[in-house]
Amino acid sequence: MVGDPIKGQAEWAFTQSTRGVIIALLSPFLGAMADAGGRRKPYIFAFQLLLFAGCAALWWAYPNRPDLAGPISWAVVAATVGAEMSIVFNNAQLPNIVRPERMGG
Repeated sequence: MVGDPIKGQAEWAFTQSTRGVIIALLSPFLGAMADAGGRRKPYIFAFQLLLFAGCAALWWAYPNRPDLAGPISWAVVAATVGAEMSIVFNNAQLPNIVRPERMGG
């Protein structure tokens, strides 16, 4: 990808598309599970660990290393999915901490 901006853009588009599809497929199911009740904080913690692992893997990302494009792309996917899925469980807690008269409808 060094010297080939088209291939680099294609790789980045694949990374963004992959994370978008994974989030779109998981969010409804995990959101329904979170809204059904039960413990939510362990799921927030687990997805935050995924976010941490993805961000930690980005330590090895630096320019002019096309051989690392694949692993770094998967690190970005893992970090983004971890962040978005933890937000799903975080948002499911909001009805428990807000007074009913303050909730939108």
